Amino acid sequence: MKKIFILLSIFCITIFSANVTFALNAKKDSTVVQVKDTVITRKKAKKQNTKKEEQQKTDTTSTKAINNQTIILPKTDSLKLFISAKMLPFYDADFDVLVTKTSLSQLQRDKDILKFAAFNDSTLTVKIAELEEYHNAKILLSKKYNKQQVDITIKELGNKQFSGAEIDKLKLFLEKYGVITKELRETIQEIERFVNSKIEEGAKKIIILSGINEQIFKFLYPDDNGNLDMSNYPFVFDICNRILKIKKENLNEDILYLLEEL
Repeated sequence: MKKIFILLSIFCITIFSANVTFALNAKKDSTVVQVKDTVITRKKAKKQNTKKEEQQKTDTTSTKAINNQTIILPKTDSLKLFISAKMLPFYDADFDVLVTKTSLSQLQRDKDILKFAAFNDSTLTVKIAELEEYHNAKILLSKKYNKQQVDITIKELGNKQFSGAEIDKLKLFLEKYGVITKELRETIQEIERFVNSKIEEGAKKIIILSGINEQIFKFLYPDDNGNLDMSNYPFVFDICNRILKIKKENLNEDILYLLEEL
């Protein structure tokens, strides 16, 4: 009886161990499956997210391209409208009027607008170019006299598609620039001789300065200048003002060094 009991106990323990082992294996297999499913799911999700991001980038790029076109086209159209409505009527004025209303900076700006808008108008292009040449020629009167450069410019001004009284006046100013420069050199030498002689005579400063002013005035407004406005020679005017300033501060200062600047 005792042996039977022992055998039954061993049998029960064996069956129990087998059930436990089976249960543990089943749980382990289930866990592995779940892990594998999770890994697969994550990979799929990552792949889907990558595709989604790529699509978003593509959409964004396309949107930017479309937006750029949307922005550029109205700007170009607006410039062309501006050219037709504002620039063309403005430059349709006489050349004589335009030389007084334009500047080199404005002309450069308008050239840039025409180029950016791809607006082709040969007449307008030539007119702007010749206005630039006019203003550049006028700048020569603000510089030291250069005979070669002045002669070339006078010749160029006489061969233009557009002409007018202002062109003729500028040519006259340039043609006389050499003579005026020569007369200014003579005036400087005369003033220096006059001052030295008056100082030796013991003349008062106010008398000497009055004599200098008279000589400068005679040079700037001679009786035979044909009503030539000397204010059109900024470089010459500047030298005259410097002479007056130098002598007012110090009568003994030599002004002959100014000859080197002419």
